[in-house]
Amino acid sequence: MGSHSRLSHPGNGMHGRDSCIASDLIAVASLAGSVLDGAASAEIERFVRSQAALPGFRGRSNEPDLYYTMFALWCLAALRTCIDVGEIEPVLRAYPDPGDLDLAHLVCLIEIGALAGGCGGPASGRQWAHHLIQFRR
Repeated sequence: MGSHSRLSHPGNGMHGRDSCIASDLIAVASLAGSVLDGAASAEIERFVRSQAALPGFRGRSNEPDLYYTMFALWCLAALRTCIDVGEIEPVLRAYPDPGDLDLAHLVCLIEIGALAGGCGGPASGRQWAHHLIQFRR
């Protein structure tokens, strides 16, 4: 805990893969940096961080929500903001059995793990893949 990781656009190894929809979205959103001044970027970051509801970020309620957490992290990545990976690990630990998640929330959990540099570990990756495959049936 306590280590900082810069969440940003593809090419920094954040996903461990060169191309995916999430990386493309972050890369395009990162272009906003050339349009936004420092004050605007800081205000957006302040708003996103104000939505923190441990573990993760709140959705429409005051409760943490995987879907909104994923988008908050994508937004911070697009702003090229440093975030403490220790803030993401509790989100991953909050779902020890992802079998209870629907497909959309399972995909969000997997993407959050990827954003955190795979800090869920190989066992989590295998477990997530197992549950993901279950949706094919």
